[in-house]
Amino acid sequence: MAVLAYCITETQPEIAVPHAGVRGTTIETVRIDDLQCLTSQFDPHDVVGNAPIQEAALDFNRVLQDLLRQTAIIPFRFPTILTDETALSQFLTEHQAEYREALLRLHNCVQMEIQLKMQTSTQPQATSPKSGAEYLRGRQAQHQYIESIVARFREAAQHLAKDWRHHETVAGIRCFALVDRSDVQAFLRQMKGVSVPTESEPRVTGPWPASEFLKEQ
Repeated sequence: MAVLAYCITETQPEIAVPHAGVRGTTIETVRIDDLQCLTSQFDPHDVVGNAPIQEAALDFNRVLQDLLRQTAIIPFRFPTILTDETALSQFLTEHQAEYREALLRLHNCVQMEIQLKMQTSTQPQATSPKSGAEYLRGRQAQHQYIESIVARFREAAQHLAKDWRHHETVAGIRCFALVDRSDVQAFLRQMKGVSVPTESEPRVTGPWPASEFLKEQ
């Protein structure tokens, strides 16, 4: 039967694996040397429709958060489905070196996220060079403005963030900070003290798995 992959962790006896996963299915582990992948049997036909899918996604994230409170994890997107445990074992074997390196590097670390909204400019209706140039200048000024706000958060997080990344989205900018799990509350306090314009509507969330930092830059 097809299996649903949740995440990869180091094989540690002190990790308490949740008993139940999506739709109450039993969580099982597939081990390759010092790595383990948590899985459960999964039939896509059981989650047809918006409500069942949302409920399954909540179950999935509950398992991830339960494990994240205990150790570093490499999460899979929901739903990542493989044909069976043999296929999963093969996948884990092929990628075990990079997963092992990432888990070692991210040990005791979690990801915090800051979302900043950016007012979207309307594309100019006129096609004259002047209107196009004005639009581009406006976009550049907007980009510089939001980058200045990002800089405030980054400076405030400087002594807590082991690494920092950010990128633009359609709605604004997402910032990611890699912090020690013991520093989460201190990080939240620091971010709360950052003074920014109200229209940027900063939203700080976490802790999350350090997905943005799986690969070094």
